Amino acid sequence: MSNTTYITKIGDTWTGVAFKAYGDVTRAKDIIETNPYVPMYEVFDQGITLLIPIVDKPSLNTNNVPPWKR
Repeated sequence: MSNTTYITKIGDTWTGVAFKAYGDVTRAKDIIETNPYVPMYEVFDQGITLLIPIVDKPSLNTNNVPPWKR
């Protein structure tokens, strides 16, 4: 799997970085697992380099999605 990097800004969080990278806060676990050397900060300081895994976007299964969200 390939990675890209993200340099944290003051106030970033794991879920905030996941939202910026993927548009999905639940993907924070992927970023955490890829960065085992980074302490589990609640809020990041500026300048911490994180590796962000590049993942394929899952295809949307519209069978369980309401019509107004398709």
